[in-house]
Amino acid sequence: MPLDAVIPAQAGIQLIASSPEVLPVPLDAVIPAQAGIQLIASSPEVLSVPLDAVIPAQAGIQLIASSPEVLCVPLDAVIPAQAGIQLIASSPEVLSVPLDAVIPAQAGIQLIASSP
Repeated sequence: MPLDAVIPAQAGIQLIASSPEVLPVPLDAVIPAQAGIQLIASSPEVLSVPLDAVIPAQAGIQLIASSPEVLCVPLDAVIPAQAGIQLIASSPEVLSVPLDAVIPAQAGIQLIASSP
């Protein structure tokens, strides 16, 4: 269904997805009512677990992957060539390939990692 049908009008929430199927369930069921949350998902499996188990109660966190499998495909296949994309990885394995090889030098792209 159209993305505008599954994205509730909440403050600070943005979605970057490759297709509507990425979010087969209503966003209000998987995204806690917090401001400033951004989501990037490549497939429904990325959100197969509850977000409250994946996203710790910290400020400024957009998306955290619960395991390397969440980003087991090349990042350039998951992150479209658009500005303003942010990514947070929960472990080094999530970004096991060199960042400069998968993240193009485009404006607005940021990376936040919780560990080395």
